[in-house]
Amino acid sequence: MNDQKIVDISVKAKAVLESEAYQNAYTAVRQRLVEATFGLQMSDSEGAEAARQAVKILDALKSELDTAVKAGKIAAANIAEIEARRKNPLRGIFR
Repeated sequence: MNDQKIVDISVKAKAVLESEAYQNAYTAVRQRLVEATFGLQMSDSEGAEAARQAVKILDALKSELDTAVKAGKIAAANIAEIEARRKNPLRGIFR
């Protein structure tokens, strides 16, 4: 994947993370999963494991979006560096 595509994905991921709808949904779903875990009987180990895995998956989704934003920042810096090198008036002299 090229740097521009990574930057484009990063912009979209950042928009999702900053979206009020996403933030409200993430918080509500995570809270419900945690509350459901506390409401389980001690003998319901399968239910507890399922709830724990659901929280883990939800957190992994957020982590993937955060990683995409960070990758976009790096790709944008790469693009800027390449552009600066291309515009350098001394570029062809020392080759």
